[in-house]
Amino acid sequence: MGLDEQPPRWTGDREAISTPLACGLLALLVLLLNLNTLGAFFVGDDYDFLLRAARMDGLGDALRLTFWGEWEPAWWASWYLDFKLWGAEPLGYHLTNTLLLALAVVALFGLVRETWPESPPAAWAAALLFATHPLHDEAVVYLAARGHVMAAALGDGYEVIEEGLNG
Repeated sequence: MGLDEQPPRWTGDREAISTPLACGLLALLVLLLNLNTLGAFFVGDDYDFLLRAARMDGLGDALRLTFWGEWEPAWWASWYLDFKLWGAEPLGYHLTNTLLLALAVVALFGLVRETWPESPPAAWAAALLFATHPLHDEAVVYLAARGHVMAAALGDGYEVIEEGLNG
């Protein structure tokens, strides 16, 4: 292909699989890939964060807490809510991280699909690569790494919403 030639375009049906079905399939894939983590224990700094969450008097404390000088109120709020829901049971915390990863994968799929509507395979490729990349194991197993999947889910989710609003 020369520099002045256009790349081949997708000629298939953009809606061959509906968006809700695609999102459900991607979320199910993330859940299946991370089933083994649901039985994992707390590791490393997780214990420290669990103790701090147990000492929180409410969501307002999330605005005041720092760790290693980092201020992350959404992260602390998620730990507080997890502690209220699950107590000291690691399954719930791992489930939260798995669901956050699934949300990040679905949001990435939506973002790429909205950004390049003429190329649905790009959305699938990006979402599948993100969902299956081994780097994300740490963000699901090591609960203290929750900020990684939270940032991806919230960042990509915001972009999808903004793209939808501004069309």
